[in-house]
Amino acid sequence: VDLGSMGERVLGFCDLRLDPDQYPRGFKFDPDEVNFPIEGLRFVGLMSMIDPPRAAVPDAVSKCRSAGIKVIMVTGDHPITAKAIAKNVGIISDGNKTVDDIAEERGIPRVQVNPREAKACVVHGTDL
Repeated sequence: VDLGSMGERVLGFCDLRLDPDQYPRGFKFDPDEVNFPIEGLRFVGLMSMIDPPRAAVPDAVSKCRSAGIKVIMVTGDHPITAKAIAKNVGIISDGNKTVDDIAEERGIPRVQVNPREAKACVVHGTDL
């Protein structure tokens, strides 16, 4: 969570030895019709990387806001990472809080926060 909240993308890695008779070289793995084991994997570690927005993005966001344009960001990033990036480029302005920010600040579950109190929001792509 810490790396994601700094805007870094975090990848987890695991492995599993496959039977070469059942999964020969050239086997066509199908992630849609899962035809390979997805349990019994061994976790081997995490890696984080930063993929910074282009340098011109904060200025472009500022110009759009000055022109009265409401700026939103659509991304496949984890919501924690997306929020950090949105804050870094000015899409979520300083002082504007999400429901999660308010809940964390008050030490309460997010469902106890009135969404109207939040001045910013992060919506996961699956909720669109």
